[in-house]
Amino acid sequence: MYNILVDTHIFNGLHGEFKNVLNCILECCDKIIYSGDILKEYTSRPPPYGLSPRAFILDLESKNKMERKNKNFIKGRFNYLNRIRKYPMPSHSPDHKWIKTAVAVGAKYILTQDPDMTNLVPFRYNHDSTEVIDPTIYVQIRCQD
Repeated sequence: MYNILVDTHIFNGLHGEFKNVLNCILECCDKIIYSGDILKEYTSRPPPYGLSPRAFILDLESKNKMERKNKNFIKGRFNYLNRIRKYPMPSHSPDHKWIKTAVAVGAKYILTQDPDMTNLVPFRYNHDSTEVIDPTIYVQIRCQD
């Protein structure tokens, strides 16, 4: 099981165009991690597929497929680790929350199609790398037959 982060565009499409990604997450026992800042972004952009983000989050949490991390934990852990090694950050500052959360929780993947994020080279975290990848690549890696 890996901790993963799912960008808002992808998250809002998990009941539609990215349903195969949701199925892969469920099959692979991976867990979506989010913070308060990420929750604000999820809920500020209603998905086009009818289910409210909060209802969807509650459903995934009840299946142990999604977990919220405390912002103080994320901030403290990231600041501590960032003193040891500087992490690359996207040029678009609102995207910093994804890197900070990924570093703090040791996430294996950040699923996104955002060019500011996908242009980052993978970075090291405690002998593991967090990969910023397109969700179609995630499905190929995690759910191959």
